[in-house]
Amino acid sequence: MDLTDSQGQADRRADQLRRKGKDLLVQGQSEPAFACFDEAFALAPERLIHRLNAAAAHRARGRAEAVLPLLRPLAPRFQASLQPAGSDPSGDPSGDPALLPVFWRHLADAESQAGEPCDAARCWLELVRLEPSAERIEDVLQALGGWLDQRRHHRQWRDAADLLLNGLRDLQPHQPWIQGLQPDSPLLRLRIRPERHGEAPLIHALHRQGFPDGRDARQVDVLRAAGQLSLSLVAELEGELVGHVAFSPASLLPPAPGVPDPCGIQGLALAPLSVMEPLRRQGIASRLVAAGLAAARDRGWAWVVLIGGLHFYGRFGFGPASAFGLRDAYGFGEECLAMELQPGSLPPGGGLVRYSPLLGL
Repeated sequence: MDLTDSQGQADRRADQLRRKGKDLLVQGQSEPAFACFDEAFALAPERLIHRLNAAAAHRARGRAEAVLPLLRPLAPRFQASLQPAGSDPSGDPSGDPALLPVFWRHLADAESQAGEPCDAARCWLELVRLEPSAERIEDVLQALGGWLDQRRHHRQWRDAADLLLNGLRDLQPHQPWIQGLQPDSPLLRLRIRPERHGEAPLIHALHRQGFPDGRDARQVDVLRAAGQLSLSLVAELEGELVGHVAFSPASLLPPAPGVPDPCGIQGLALAPLSVMEPLRRQGIASRLVAAGLAAARDRGWAWVVLIGGLHFYGRFGFGPASAFGLRDAYGFGEECLAMELQPGSLPPGGGLVRYSPLLGL
């Protein structure tokens, strides 16, 4: 048996161990899973995916000191990792561009746990360069928020926060709410998450505060009761709900007789959106909308419509619905905005936007 055959057997055995480890994790058997990942890495240490699995296993054990030797040697090769899709910037046999964000996320968390925040900041910025999505920006802001207490007492954490925030501003020059963030802003503690059971009264009160006639609050209540609250995200700041955004089902009526009915292509309507009065104009609404659109895209929704101003919603990719050939049944005209979450998802012929009747526009 030559060396090539021997290495091939090792690679196949390593892949088997990796799959077994993932299955064991699903079954809740963490320790045997970790052992499988470690053994897979020992058999094929040059393969990126085995390094990542071994790093994930050690991180789950809280062993950042074991993660760094696995991943740090790869970092120089990834510094210029922004290459065309399908290329193999890692140089590893199992190279896959989809693994790059996983690599930077692992390394950022490990550097932070090991008390190397400036190195962690550089990793976060590589991640945002690679995937400048709302979800990745939210990850960075969550990391910054987690550093707040340490920044007050340690200069290195303050330097890292400045490095990360300035880098994020450079990468997102057209996001006014990011440009206005400061390293000591309490809004870095803001957390965007799905609504939880029992929070309906708090969300009702939040919308009632912003719109005293109670219409928006009632809309959310009836959508929830009917099971038509497709997405419901809250903004939580130091344990208090300070913002909420709702998404409900939307569809299209065919534009003319004889044109295929596009109603099978489902979308969402964004409404209502509310932020606590004292905290408005500080970026909370932007973070809610951005997180909601990212979640909708991840869940496979095709498009989103809303009634609002282009000066605010245009930054997220919304444009006049009329540009897509869409008409609004309520006569809002140019205030009806739309965007495709999946490119090409809106039919060329356009159509009439159909909202949930419970939305009550």
